[in-house]
Amino acid sequence: MAEFDGQSVTEFFTGRHVFITGATGFLGSVLLEKLLRSCPKVNTVYVLVRGRKGKDAASRLMNLLQSPLFDRLKSEQGPDALRKVVGVTGDVSSPDLGLNEADRRLLSSTVSVVFHAAATTNFNSTLEAAVRTNLLGTKSVLNLCREMERLVALVYVSTAFCNCTVRDVISEQVYPSAWPPDHVVQAVQNEGEMAIRLVGGHPNTYSFTKQLAENVLQIERGQLPIAIVRPSIVLGAWEEPAPGWVDNVPNGAYGFLAGASKGVFRVAMADPSMPADVIPCDLVANLLIVSAWSVAKDKEPGLQVFHATSGQRNPISWGEYIRAAIHAVRAHPCQTVLWYPGAKCRVHPWRVFIAMMLLQIFPAFVLKGLSRKSGMLLPLQRRYWRGIQHVRYFTTRRWHFDLTCTNRLAERLSPEDRATFPFDAAEVHWPTCLERGALSMRVHFHNESPDTLPAARFNMAVWWWIHVIAHVCLLLLLSLMFAPLAGTSTGFIIASVITLFFVWL
Repeated sequence: MAEFDGQSVTEFFTGRHVFITGATGFLGSVLLEKLLRSCPKVNTVYVLVRGRKGKDAASRLMNLLQSPLFDRLKSEQGPDALRKVVGVTGDVSSPDLGLNEADRRLLSSTVSVVFHAAATTNFNSTLEAAVRTNLLGTKSVLNLCREMERLVALVYVSTAFCNCTVRDVISEQVYPSAWPPDHVVQAVQNEGEMAIRLVGGHPNTYSFTKQLAENVLQIERGQLPIAIVRPSIVLGAWEEPAPGWVDNVPNGAYGFLAGASKGVFRVAMADPSMPADVIPCDLVANLLIVSAWSVAKDKEPGLQVFHATSGQRNPISWGEYIRAAIHAVRAHPCQTVLWYPGAKCRVHPWRVFIAMMLLQIFPAFVLKGLSRKSGMLLPLQRRYWRGIQHVRYFTTRRWHFDLTCTNRLAERLSPEDRATFPFDAAEVHWPTCLERGALSMRVHFHNESPDTLPAARFNMAVWWWIHVIAHVCLLLLLSLMFAPLAGTSTGFIIASVITLFFVWL
């Protein structure tokens, strides 16, 4: 094993050929941009790209590199910096990654660092689909790495929740799965979805198959130097490449932010006292790059595990998160909204159901009848309803993620590397992070120019008065309804109680 003592992270990547899977995804694209910008002497970055939705691999890669994500890189280093990115047609869910023989030989003979970030993150994915992509795909990457003559680091992007069934402190180690990975593969192949019973204990196939993939890496790695990075819930960027950066598809918890900014999502199914273990995407990308340096730097090949989490370093509860998110979308509003933004955490299923019916589903039905343009709102609410059922497991529980190895890694870095590749969540101010996310979301997802912000703030003030007047009208209407039945004063009291209940709900 080569010795890298005294070598900075940036110097480590000088002249290297890197291979990334999942570079067209949210986190993978941020990783690609950071690697190119902060390690400018990297030789070539090969990215695995598959055709999708009528676009071939080359077109998808071109669209990615034209994204505003790379604007800072092009302004600092020029557009030629992107010529280092070479697309390789393939699919992580296909046997042997779907690589042709020429590309496989090219990767095997040149690549020395691999980042495996591709995965299906769909909580509703079938076990067969999740096994094919998350488990067998990882096996295929591992097999390719065995053929790489110059490999010094394989970095696997896992999830902090792959061990969500552990009730004590979750250490930075690989936990054995309830079933051997090969047994699960055989069961899925032989029994199809009947094998879903094997997921026992895990809330979905995603966390289950990510744990299985970690087990595969530990069992079958041989002498390969491997690092596993486990991010929690990934948010938009804290600082890089631009504060608040998020791509045009809302990611994770920012999906709620996108809907709340329009007044469409008003129900958060979460325990307000439970920690929202969130982490900005740029901190995760930095840890991924540094972990490659770390595992290559060690004299003896090994498997290292690092948590990219915030719960122990800089906790924020779900109640605080939702309040900060609503404050952010009110302070930096969209120009067109359906109602004054507002949301709160609700944990009891009956309260969530009633609130969803009254505040989201019923208005969607009404708007559908009034305008054809609102026809997509009802399907959106149905998807959101299914979504909050899937995430409830994670928003109503508490986990303690140990950071011993991650903290030790930070101590090994030079001051220069710590400044270039920060990954300490303690540096993040969550309300500011969400405000930056709201500003980025309105531009990159809602396609609203920053120039419209003053007008949008004026509109938001008008919507506040409409919101208040609507509650007053509700109180008066209910008073008129109950007055003939119970008298004027009693009817007003009943109406006030119903109105307060509605507000509380």
